[in-house]
Amino acid sequence: MANKLFVVEITYRAYALAADRYGAEDMAYEIARTEDYPNVSVTEATSNVLGWDSECLVYHNGGEDITLGSVLGEEPQ
Repeated sequence: MANKLFVVEITYRAYALAADRYGAEDMAYEIARTEDYPNVSVTEATSNVLGWDSECLVYHNGGEDITLGSVLGEEPQ
């Protein structure tokens, strides 16, 4: 079976006590680093729905670099 391209969205939710929304937003990295239970959503992608440059690398389980453009057929694979 051939591999398919998927969009994986990982959402962490936590309470943050701060003076304003910018202060709360500054805690995002700490929240992602310490919270144990993110919500994960996976959808198949047949186009560049995230608007990434075609030279960006996609996550995969292999050892070689794979660009988004090569997966979407925008450049030789």
